[in-house]
Amino acid sequence: AAELKLRRPDAIMQPSAELVETIKSYIDNGGEPAKLTSMLSASYKGYAAMSCLVAEWIGEVDGTKGGASSTSVVEDSLELLVKKSFDQEKVDQASKLFNCEPQWLRSMFQDEKGRLLLRELYRRNKESQGEDSIFLKLCMKNLYNNTNPLSSHELADVASSTEYCVVFEGIMFDYLSRFPDMSEDE
Repeated sequence: AAELKLRRPDAIMQPSAELVETIKSYIDNGGEPAKLTSMLSASYKGYAAMSCLVAEWIGEVDGTKGGASSTSVVEDSLELLVKKSFDQEKVDQASKLFNCEPQWLRSMFQDEKGRLLLRELYRRNKESQGEDSIFLKLCMKNLYNNTNPLSSHELADVASSTEYCVVFEGIMFDYLSRFPDMSEDE
């Protein structure tokens, strides 16, 4: 598993503590230290540097698309790219390498557009593949368990009542628990 992590694109760009831990695991499991340098340099693609360059370009043309901010342009472009290139098998395989929830995924859970993208990927994947992505299924579970109860209704469009009865049970519980304090408008 450590060698697979070290062969991933831009593996050398991992946070220092994580990289050191992966290298230690690689060597402890019989990995060749001489091979380590070539693996890390061969896997370097420069995605972070490319992203910074693109962000700089967008910053220079910021506002030329009807006042859109560079952040929203980048987010929209990334969303389209993810929707276009999402591959269930690759994502499920890569997610097996996570030893904890990645920060980028936590950020998606906290962001309304990120949650919407995950729900849309789940729905589209289920319709086209006929089976659930393990990664997306875990994302849906995490969204249900960790999303503010007031926005639990976001999950209703993803799950059918037979598959995720717990989602609807949670939404109903949330609604009923707020019922005594609701105004007539709600």
